[in-house]
Amino acid sequence: EMVEMDPEVANQNLLQACKDNDEETALEYLEGKEINASYESEDKWTPLSWVCCNGNDKLAHILLKEHGAASMYIKDKEEKEEEEDSDPFKKPEDAKEVGRYTPLHWASYKGHFRIVWLLLKEGLSPLDIDVFGNTAVHQAAASGNLPVLECYLSRGVDMELKNSRGHTAYDLATTKEVKDIINEAIATERCVSCHSVFDFKNIRYYCITCKRFYCTKCSNTLWEYDTAESEHQEKPVCRCNSCDDKKKKGERSMKEAMDTMNFETVDEVLSELRTKNLDLDVKLM
Repeated sequence: EMVEMDPEVANQNLLQACKDNDEETALEYLEGKEINASYESEDKWTPLSWVCCNGNDKLAHILLKEHGAASMYIKDKEEKEEEEDSDPFKKPEDAKEVGRYTPLHWASYKGHFRIVWLLLKEGLSPLDIDVFGNTAVHQAAASGNLPVLECYLSRGVDMELKNSRGHTAYDLATTKEVKDIINEAIATERCVSCHSVFDFKNIRYYCITCKRFYCTKCSNTLWEYDTAESEHQEKPVCRCNSCDDKKKKGERSMKEAMDTMNFETVDEVLSELRTKNLDLDVKLM
């Protein structure tokens, strides 16, 4: 059992444990009644920032779900609505004045895509900027991490935003595969399905199944289980309506086969479905 200590010291020790990725010690401090899981050091680091930088899924879950550690990074509803209604051609705010490194910046740069999922579901924005005007998309491109970048593309995030130095995500990209997918996104000027023109209101979304771009009316964004063992739907996905329909049809076929209680029938249907690249429900498989 941990000896009682000054709350400020306990908060500093929690921060240090998270920085050191010392999971056992961090968990002990998080059990303290007066612990502040959103404690911020003078250089703007928090327990959540360090956990996301280190890629510790377990501590990230606990800080987010049990201690509400994301709240300090989330804009309130009025601020979000004002941002959504603002003129997209308006001069951006001074990054040195308003920018800060969020846990999403660190998780994106380090390539910890499952933590990126968690942070997005908690409401952190990939468009928040750091002191150089970089968004989480810039950081993902700079790290060359394709799964993180695909995640942002599937959420409709703009790939052409510039940082304070005038650099786009493509300018900072470090791998060919990341450069290629950003190029493809920018080059796709119309929805593959309805052919509507993409702009700041008609946003492009990336289908994770067919790897093409669609407008919001021709795609479906949702949260799914990552693995059969997952307890919560925390994986963000986007599919075009066509791929989504094929997926649902395949899942119905699988359920019907399982209802027969016949192994050969199930095996036959499963073998056929695996050839179709349908991203079936992991809980079903």
